[in-house]
Amino acid sequence: MKTLIYYEKRKILRRKSTIIACLLMLLSIIALSFVFVSDQDYYRTDGTEVSGMEAIHVKQEMDHALAGPLTAKRLKDTLQQYHTVYGNSDNFGTSGALKDEVYCKDILPYNGILNLMRRIYSPAGAYDMNILSSVTNERVENFYQDRHAQVQSIVDMDYTTGNYTQAEKDTILKLDAKVSDPITYDYSDGWKTLLTRDFPTVFLLIALVVCIIISRRRCSCSFFQVWQTGNRSGKADRRVHRHKQNLFHRGFGEPDFCACGIRRTRMEL
Repeated sequence: MKTLIYYEKRKILRRKSTIIACLLMLLSIIALSFVFVSDQDYYRTDGTEVSGMEAIHVKQEMDHALAGPLTAKRLKDTLQQYHTVYGNSDNFGTSGALKDEVYCKDILPYNGILNLMRRIYSPAGAYDMNILSSVTNERVENFYQDRHAQVQSIVDMDYTTGNYTQAEKDTILKLDAKVSDPITYDYSDGWKTLLTRDFPTVFLLIALVVCIIISRRRCSCSFFQVWQTGNRSGKADRRVHRHKQNLFHRGFGEPDFCACGIRRTRMEL
C-alpha cells in the first residue's frame, strides 16, 4: 500500500498542472498575507495613527511593556488607572467622549487587560463596555474565581441554535482548569489573526487546489480506463469479424453464437 501511495504521489507531483496549481496557491497565500498586514491599524501614545507593519510593531511594544503574570495587584492597578482617567472630568471633550490624546496615552496601552476584565465581569453571553465603572478593587481580588464562574455560566446558557451537551461541557471545563493561574499576559494578536482570518482562508485555498488536482487525476484515470476498454473491445470485434470471414469463405455460411458461447453455423442448424 505504501508503494502504491508513493507512486501515485509521484504521478501527481510530476504533472505540470499540479506544479502550476501549487505555485498559484503559494502566490495567493503571499498576496493574502500582504492584504492582512496592510489592513492593520493602530495608534501611538501621542495619538498618531499608524498602519501595516508599523501598527503591528506599535501594538507589540505596548503589550510587551505590560507582559507578565496578571496577579491581583496588577489587575487592581490597571482598574485603578481606568477609574482615575474616567473619574477626571478634564479628560473629556465637548462631545462627552474621552479626548483622543488621553485615551491613546492612558487607556490604549492597558486595553488588552481591560478587555479581559470586561469579558469576565459582563453578563454571560454579553459584552458591556462600561461594566468596569461598577467593578471595585475588592471584587478583583476574586478575579480568577469569577473567571471560572463565567465559563460555567456560558456553557450552561440556553442557546437558540442548541445547547452544549454534557460531554462538551466536561471537555470545556477540563480545558479551562488547565489555564494557568495567574494568566501570563503578552502580545497575542498575531496568533489571533492567524487563527481567525488567515487560517480559514488558507485552508479553503489549499482544499480548492487539492480538489482540482484530484479531479484532474480522476478524469485522466477515467479516460485511460475508457480508452483501454474501447481498445480491447475494438480488438475483440476485429477478431470476431476475421473469424466470420474465414468461416464464410470456407462455405460454412454466416456463423451464429448461442448464449452459452458454443459456436454454431446455419448449415449445422
